Amino acid sequence: MARGYPDFFGMPAFPEWGVPSIQEELVPNIASFDGGNIFSLTGKGKIGGGYFIISGSTSLNTIYVTITVDGARVLYINAQIALDSGLIIPGFLPVFLCGCVIEDPKQTYGFLYEFIYGQSFLVTISNFSDDAITIDGALVYFNVI
Repeated sequence: MARGYPDFFGMPAFPEWGVPSIQEELVPNIASFDGGNIFSLTGKGKIGGGYFIISGSTSLNTIYVTITVDGARVLYINAQIALDSGLIIPGFLPVFLCGCVIEDPKQTYGFLYEFIYGQSFLVTISNFSDDAITIDGALVYFNVI
């Protein structure tokens, strides 16, 4: 007689998670009309939380955040779209807008806890503003062992 839960989605019902790892990033200068990867994870795992802060641009609609999970783009957003569509409440997407100060100028994004990825997790920033920007952040994640 079979025991346990069936493997419906390609992962066991109760996977063994490894120890938490932290990936910290400080990208001091992303030039105008340039971009780059902020966080890049490979293998099966889950996000344990985190944040990143974008500093330097006074415009809400010129800095785009792209989240790619397992090779598929799941989010392409800027701060203005996040404010207009209500992505300031964590819940259904892997990232949400925590705060936005136009005068300072800073945009803060947070990562959803317990977001599971099967092959890869990638966060990319695209700067379409006239200003250079700085990214500072940290990401906590667990790999399946």
